[in-house]
Amino acid sequence: MNPLELIDYLVAGTSLLIGIVVGRRMRPRPPKPLTPTCSCTHGFGQHEGGAQCFGKVAEAVRFDGYGTEIAWKQVQCTCLRYDGPSPVIFGLEVP
Repeated sequence: MNPLELIDYLVAGTSLLIGIVVGRRMRPRPPKPLTPTCSCTHGFGQHEGGAQCFGKVAEAVRFDGYGTEIAWKQVQCTCLRYDGPSPVIFGLEVP
């Protein structure tokens, strides 16, 4: 076997491996699965039968001298009705 042939095979193998690695990194990631989410950012499960939301949200309690929030507390979400997409689309049973 000629030494130049060995170098050719080595270069071809290296470029093949580099192509495979780059191709895998450039592949787009699959999209996140869709979930039924209300405009209050809580899911359908936080709304009792599509009615009032039972989730918690962070409310600012203390501010610094510049008006930046520095402390929060968890309070009841004020959303009164689920307004997101129909859960039937996602395969969920509606009571």
